[in-house]
Order: sequence, then structure tokens, then C-alpha cells
Amino acid sequence: MKRYMCAILRTFMVVVMLAVAIGASAHYKIFAVKGDVSLKHGRETGKAVVDAQVLPADVIIVGQDASVELLDTRDSKTYKVSKPGQYSPSSIVFEARRQSVETTSAVNRNLRIGKSGNPDKQVVYLAKGKVTRALQNYDPHSDTLQIDNKMLGHYVKSMIAKAGALESQKFPVPVKSERTPDGGMKLRIANNIQFPLYFNVLRINPDGTVSLAEIGQPVGSYVLLPNQELMRSQSRDIDEDNRYLVLMAHYYFEVDQLLEAINDSTEPAAAPSGDLPVYLYPF
Repeated sequence: MKRYMCAILRTFMVVVMLAVAIGASAHYKIFAVKGDVSLKHGRETGKAVVDAQVLPADVIIVGQDASVELLDTRDSKTYKVSKPGQYSPSSIVFEARRQSVETTSAVNRNLRIGKSGNPDKQVVYLAKGKVTRALQNYDPHSDTLQIDNKMLGHYVKSMIAKAGALESQKFPVPVKSERTPDGGMKLRIANNIQFPLYFNVLRINPDGTVSLAEIGQPVGSYVLLPNQELMRSQSRDIDEDNRYLVLMAHYYFEVDQLLEAINDSTEPAAAPSGDLPVYLYPF
């Protein structure tokens, strides 16, 4: 009996060790599939489906007029190929990076933080030139994409207009705000995820207009790299009737163009889109 129990225990430990090894190496997942795409694992071949784990030794078979996009869960980047053929995960990454020399569409960051969404739905981004050499070095992807400022402004405007919409949102990273008794305020934000975040601080005035907050960034937006924390404070002269809003996204945006779109009286406040990868924190 004792020998039998030892054999069961050894088998159990082997299974656990295999599961840990597989989990450690399976850092790729299927992010999006279009058309005829198959996943070959060992001797078994099946249809590639979104969120399926992909091991380094697996083979992804892309058919004619089909495409597949892999998510690297270590850094939240996605890699896409649309040429027919058989690929390992590493060859898909190589091919996507090669294509990205000529186009920004092949390699993009995963635009979701803890939100389920349909990756096939189009979200509006703009290709742009380099901002500055310093920002390019700070965030190597900063010179490829930015959010459409007009689209972003209309989204923020619609969220402000909808009762309870701002308060119902979940913010993806730790944030703390405080109003001081002597008319000041403090804001602290920490980036505990694996890719840079862009944000700014807006003021919602009593007349309904929106402007840059006293602790906002007047040029472009703040950038927080992983494991960084930023604290801004104003010691006095904060009107207690004003409301404030932290706007956070994964890509660069221009605050001047954003405010123009928010305060554009000719554009009605449309219904907010729940799929937009933008996060709002009112305080």
C-alpha cells in the first residue's frame, strides 16, 4: 500500500512539474483570427481560436486570404501575419517585425487592460511622425501611433454628459487623490503594468466647459513607464466647485486638440463606446 501511494505521489509531482513548465513557456496566445487558420500541437491539428495558448514548438497554419495575430503576454504586444504558410510563434514575431519597418500595422501594443473586447472592432488611431528624439528613446513605440484626438474628445464629452458614467469606470492602475483644507489638491498615479501609459489631468468647470487642470501637462501628455510613479500637487487656489478628471490611454495624445474636440459646441455628445481603450478617473 505504501509503495502504491508513493507511485501515485510521484506521478502527481510529474504532472504538476509538466504543468508548471508548460505554463512558464506558454506566453503566446491567439489574439485575433481571420479566415482559415489552424493550430498544430504535436500530432493534433485543430482550428485556431482566440485566447488559445501557443507553445514554442507549435505550428500555426495560415490559409489563403487568412491572417492571425499573436499576443505576447509578457509585454502585451501583438504580432500579425497575413501570408499563407506554416509558422512557429517565433517566426510570426520575426515576420511581423520585418513588416513593421514599412508599416505600423504589423506590431501594436495590446490596447486592453483587464477589459474584454472584440479585437476585430475598429478603433481609430493615427500614424504619425516622431515627436522628439527623447520621447522616442523613452517609449520606442511613441513615434508610430497616436489616438485620434477628435475621436477621443468626443468620447470624453459623451462620458461627462452621461449621468454616472465617470463614476462607474474602473481605473487600471493605482491612483490616489486628495483635496486639502487650505484649497489645494494632490494626485498620485503608479504604473504597475508592463507598458507605458499616457495621461493628462482635465478640469470640468461649473459652466460645463473642460480645460487643462492646474496640475495638468500643457504640452502633449504625461508618460509613465512601467514601475514609475508620478505625484503632482497644487498647494492652494483650487476652486472647490470644479471637478477634475484623469484621462489615461496607451498611446500619445495632444491635449490642445483634445480640449478643442470636447468643447466643440457643434458636435452633440454621442453615446459612449464601451470598447474604447481609454480610462477616466474623476475626483
